[in-house]
Order: sequence, then structure tokens, then C-alpha cells
Amino acid sequence: MGTENFPVQLVTIGLISAAAVAASAVRMRRERELAKSRWVAEVTQRVLLHPLPRQVGPFEVASLYQAADEEAAIGGDLYAVAHHGERTQVLLGDVQGKGLASLEMVSCVLNSFRQSARGGSPLPDVVRELGAAFHEEVQDLCAAADSGPGSGSQYVEESFVTAVVLELPEDGPVRLANLGHPPPLLLQDDTVIALEPTVPVPPLGLEELSDGEVIVDQADFPPGSTLLLYTDGVTETRDPSGTFYPLAERLRRWAGLSPEQLVDAVQRDLRQYAGSRLTDDVAMVALRRAPAAVVPAAGVHPGELTEAHRRAA
Repeated sequence: MGTENFPVQLVTIGLISAAAVAASAVRMRRERELAKSRWVAEVTQRVLLHPLPRQVGPFEVASLYQAADEEAAIGGDLYAVAHHGERTQVLLGDVQGKGLASLEMVSCVLNSFRQSARGGSPLPDVVRELGAAFHEEVQDLCAAADSGPGSGSQYVEESFVTAVVLELPEDGPVRLANLGHPPPLLLQDDTVIALEPTVPVPPLGLEELSDGEVIVDQADFPPGSTLLLYTDGVTETRDPSGTFYPLAERLRRWAGLSPEQLVDAVQRDLRQYAGSRLTDDVAMVALRRAPAAVVPAAGVHPGELTEAHRRAA
């Protein structure tokens, strides 16, 4: 304390301490703001993307969503399932862009699908109503962009949504309309079949590129098999060398898994394959049709048949 530079040292220590306290206060405030933003994003995700039930009619269901923007917790991918009467309808889509900017489009498409499917609309009408609702939303957003500062109407007018819409009866083939989306994959035994559309159709929002006709394809969906719907965030994931993720090839090793186990296995393998954080949103929906019930032979009591199977096992 008796040195000549003691006052300088004391002032320096005071300034450093004050700066440290101020920096800590700023950091804590930003952490609170980030936690609040994440909470809002999680609530938004739960409102828009309702958790899918594990069982819908005769189908076991599992879904997975992973946003590329981890802080936003939601992006431009979407999915929904609706059950009406003896049929189940499924939607999986991908809005142009990602992050919070695509939320309005996601909300529009989901609300239109739920309203149409729950009202009992057949598959072609559901697709038409999705397109009409999307165009109305684009017009509203263009009007809002033109009236505000700057103009984002050009981006809005060029917006589109790739989607695949399925209609699943309780028994029989699946009917599907593919609107510029990656084809669903059918897992049966050790085979993986891509359900490619017979006629390519542009995404929602780009119907003027075709005659506007709704193309509905049909494919077998045997009991015990699984359908996997996914967005391009899965197949366009690259490894460090730049090679795309071989989804169909990898699925052969997981054909016997339940839907929940299947989507978990793909997600883990995808992260390991990428070697870093994902660069695009990822969404998947897996549906498994219940295996066919064993029909007892004539003259055999069901209990005897079960006991015979148990002895054979």
C-alpha cells in the first residue's frame, strides 16, 4: 500500500471487477432471452405439429422431427395424421425454406389438411383443398409484404410445398398423391421398395406448371409391412466426403423394427453419417400395418393352435 503506483493498481482492479460484473449481467440476460425463445419455439411446435398417436386404426405410427436450426426447434417440415371412418389419411411435406420464416406456410397447410381429412374428403379433394388454401395464404402474405416496409412479395410468390398425401383403408392397398416429394419407402421382409409416382406432379404452389390434374397412385401395403415417409433433409445429408445418405440401402438392416425403433435408428445413423450437426430440417413418419391374424385350420381349437406354435418355438 505504500508503493507509488498503489492508486493505479486499485483503480485498475476496480475497473476490471466492474467490467466483469457488467459482462456477467449481459450474459445472464441473453441466456434468459434464449431460454424464453426456445420455450416459445417448443410451444409453437406442439401447437402446429401435434404429437401423433402411437396407434391409428390398424396402423402403428411413429414420427420424428429435427429442425436444422436447433435454437428455433422448428422449421419448414410438417406432418399430420387424421382418421375418419374406416380410412386413415397421412400428410408429410416440406415448405420452401426453413426456420421461423416458414411457420405461416406450415400452419396454413396443416390446418387445411386437418379440416379436409376430418371432414371425410376423399384423397383428390384433400389435395385440391390444400392447393386452394396455399394459394390464398400466398395472396394474403403478398398483400401484407407489399403494404409493409420494403417488399418481400417476390419471395412469397415463389413459395411452394412438396408433399405426399396417403389414404390408407383398414384393409387393402394404399392410395397416394405425390406432389414433387421424395417417394415413400415400403419395407417388407428384407426388401425396400420406393413408391415412385407414375406421373411427376409439381409441388403445391406450382400447379400452373401442369394441367392441375390430381394424380392418385395405388400400391400394395401387406400386413406386417412398414411405410416410411421422409423429407429431403434425410436423403440430402452428406458425409465428410460429400456422399449423400443411402437411406434405402440402410433400411434393409432395420426392416424388422417397430416404427418407433425405426425412426430412432435412422436418426442416430444419420447423425453419425453426417459427422456434424444437420444442415436441413428432418422429418419422418413410419406406419406399420398390423400383421394378419393366424386363422385356425378346420377342426382345430384356437387354444390348441397357440399351444402348438409355442411348442414349435
